[in-house]
Amino acid sequence: MNASNKYANLGAVIGIVAGSLSWMIVFGFVVGTPLVSCLVAALGIIAGVAAFKLLAAYDQRRLSIMGALIALMVSVNLFFLNNFYDRIPSSMGGITTGKECVSLCSLNSLLAAFMAAGLALIVIDIAKRPR
Repeated sequence: MNASNKYANLGAVIGIVAGSLSWMIVFGFVVGTPLVSCLVAALGIIAGVAAFKLLAAYDQRRLSIMGALIALMVSVNLFFLNNFYDRIPSSMGGITTGKECVSLCSLNSLLAAFMAAGLALIVIDIAKRPR
């Protein structure tokens, strides 16, 4: 793996993990359950390091690794969102969370689309494999 691929992979992994887990870390501290924040942060670090190590070892399987990482992050989001949706406040620090405008069903549908995108990356990578 050359230097530009290394930094591109690092940026992609950080973007996927931080973008999908940051709301849960903030949520944990806002509602007074820092254990949730710590658990999610630890999971994000472990998943990010594992994905980066896999990318370093199997750079040719980049789509599959990114697809699996997206699927994992979506699964974590689905779990926490469905279990803690009722505890999400309508505003945090004077900024609306948008909860009154978006239903749980709508959020689950959006996450299902992200899951499909992650799984599609895996299928595309498998399909383009040389025979």
